Amino acid sequence: EGSVRKAGNDVRITAQLIKAGDGFHVWSDTFTRELKNVFAVQDEIAGLIAKELKLKLDAGRGPAAATVNPEAYQLYLDGRREWNKRTVESLIRARVLFERSIAIDPNFARAHAGLADAFYIQGGQYPGAENDPLAKQAEAEARLALKLDPNLAEAYATLGALAARNKEYAKSEELFKQAIQLNPNYASAHQWYGRSLLEQGDVAGGIAVLKGAIQLDPLSVIIRNSLSYAYLISRQYDLLLASAETSLAIAPNFPASGSFRAFSLGMLGRKDEALKAYAELLNLQAGQIGASTSRFDQQLSLSSSRALFEGPAAAETQLRRVQAEFPSRKDVQAGLLAHLGRYDEAFVALLEAVTKKQTGLFDFLPAYWDPVRKDPRFRKALVDYGGTEAHDKIMAYAEAQKGK
Repeated sequence: EGSVRKAGNDVRITAQLIKAGDGFHVWSDTFTRELKNVFAVQDEIAGLIAKELKLKLDAGRGPAAATVNPEAYQLYLDGRREWNKRTVESLIRARVLFERSIAIDPNFARAHAGLADAFYIQGGQYPGAENDPLAKQAEAEARLALKLDPNLAEAYATLGALAARNKEYAKSEELFKQAIQLNPNYASAHQWYGRSLLEQGDVAGGIAVLKGAIQLDPLSVIIRNSLSYAYLISRQYDLLLASAETSLAIAPNFPASGSFRAFSLGMLGRKDEALKAYAELLNLQAGQIGASTSRFDQQLSLSSSRALFEGPAAAETQLRRVQAEFPSRKDVQAGLLAHLGRYDEAFVALLEAVTKKQTGLFDFLPAYWDPVRKDPRFRKALVDYGGTEAHDKIMAYAEAQKGK
């Protein structure tokens, strides 16, 4: 247990160890220190507690003691809090907070790493984003952070995520492992490593790594949604539903969790519940279209997914709407056409979507492609995307889960 109180540039930290079995107080102490040496204080307290527990620490793995401006450090913490929310607005706020921190202390490596992560989540993580200015800014800030602090795990993890997005998996694995070695408790490194394994078709490995990330940060909806994605691509819809509902218990209005839940209900045959869930999601975001591209895409994806469970008439209506209002969105059109069995048209749209880099791995996995998975046109789209091996591994894994 512990408490922290702050007055000016001083901080008073009380820490105590309590034996859970009988409530016995094993050890307690109070520390009053200047915030400019906050990392040194962290090291000192961790070392004393470890000593009381008779643990042996690897000194090379702890965060290096550093001097940092207290105001810059507080802004960095505020930025991480906003970054973890993963909304359009919170990411904008996070960038502002990290930039304010850097303005106060230009050599504060963690603030540069935080800014790199904000850029990455805002745009650098999506298919076809290798030329996105946000991706380039993310890489530049991560490299600057490492120049300032060569042992900063966060920056290695960001570079690993960017490499994985470019399908440079050997490079990304090396970077992720370096991040985890430097800071085994950095949950985002485990999360992004797990996602990269999924994108390579290693579902079992990805799930294991993601479960480890959840143990490190049990209340992270973002990490839990990465696990949900693993269940989604491997068609484990019962596990997907349970994972999504756990995420919604933590953050009831988080759209991605709600979307996972709605889709799993539909695939489990509970279509009335699925349609109700989709309606609630669409109502939740009503009036927000146009505020951002990502939110707009979310609306389009939700309404299209809902149409798949409403029947052919609804899918036809949604298809006509997308073709008329959003003719460039070949990825959405391909899925709706395949669902309707219009495969000749679907293949044309799918190949165009791949050319435009609108597709992700999941676009090739839904059940409506099952009748034509061996069709040369489907295989060509997979080859052009670069996902043949991963696709085949995931489909084999999904098949093996049947009846378990």
